[in-house]
Amino acid sequence: MKHFAGVCALTVYGSLVLGQTVAVPAKWVGTWALNVKTSTFGTILIPGAPVGFTVGSQTLSIKQTAQEIRLSGETVFSDSNGSHSAHDDNSLSLDGRETVVGAISLSFRRIDDSTFDIVSKAKINNRNFGEVSRFSFSSDGGTLTETKTQTEREVVPEGVDKPRARLLKPPRLFLSLTKSMRSKGPSRRL
Repeated sequence: MKHFAGVCALTVYGSLVLGQTVAVPAKWVGTWALNVKTSTFGTILIPGAPVGFTVGSQTLSIKQTAQEIRLSGETVFSDSNGSHSAHDDNSLSLDGRETVVGAISLSFRRIDDSTFDIVSKAKINNRNFGEVSRFSFSSDGGTLTETKTQTEREVVPEGVDKPRARLLKPPRLFLSLTKSMRSKGPSRRL
């Protein structure tokens, strides 16, 4: 009987420990508004980016679900065809497993309590595109800085070391967001 009770206690303890999720820090959770005035934009690498693309405002909501971090947002932009709005909503596994959304794969990578990365990969028109979006939170939790490092590499044959593929373009964008519900500042052209 003692042995059975010990096995039951170990099973319950093991499922409690193994079933727990690592909570994201409270300062990550909330709604963030892009400060267009303090952000720096560059050329978007992905083919088909609209001519005259200008970001007017953007909000980003970060939430944690059981085993995932959920990023959703609304971007208002204009291009040569007028003003538009786009909504994004992605849930990524906290353990780093890739999530495939169409032709793009996304994964979450926690760096520390103030920083995480979203790693994106896509193969479009015989080009490999990659992006590491680093999200860094201020110590007081009031400012979020997103640094996007994009790469475009030539496609290499199967069996060749992919990181050694010729780097075609390496732009970087810096986005500054504040914890609020409204965006501030005038539009900035990319």
